[in-house]
Amino acid sequence: MQISVELKVPNVPLFDPAKAQAVMAEETRSFMNGAVLMFQGAIVPLAPINVGALRQSIQTSVTGTNADITGRVFSPLAYAVPVEEGSRPHWPPPGPILLWVTRKLGKTGAEARSVAFLVARKISRQGTPAFKFFARGIAATTPRVEALWASTGARIVKRLGGS
Repeated sequence: MQISVELKVPNVPLFDPAKAQAVMAEETRSFMNGAVLMFQGAIVPLAPINVGALRQSIQTSVTGTNADITGRVFSPLAYAVPVEEGSRPHWPPPGPILLWVTRKLGKTGAEARSVAFLVARKISRQGTPAFKFFARGIAATTPRVEALWASTGARIVKRLGGS
């Protein structure tokens, strides 16, 4: 038994391979830049705020070539992963907890220290829940990024003289 597959691509004239490589490189890099910015734009507003350091730390990078291009949306802060994924029980540093109690609960002085201790003790016993701001931002944005990728292929073909 023999199986034959024939693919026909209408309206795509022959093109210069060097030009095709350059166009593909430009368009894939453009896509990746757009995609990471779209993801970042969806993730940043979902990041929890105490003083805003976590939101401000969310960065993007695009590295590689058209054959092996990588886009990243990330935070270099050590506590970004525990906020995203939650944490096991641990004794948290008192400063950020005290600041949170003061800002979010409006407590001051000895009352703020007492409440901060209670919050820290609860974290030391139960850990912290996952906030999933990266996961939620990515899930909400993925359909738009997929549509952008589909249009990237069409732009490549158009730039190479297809219709």
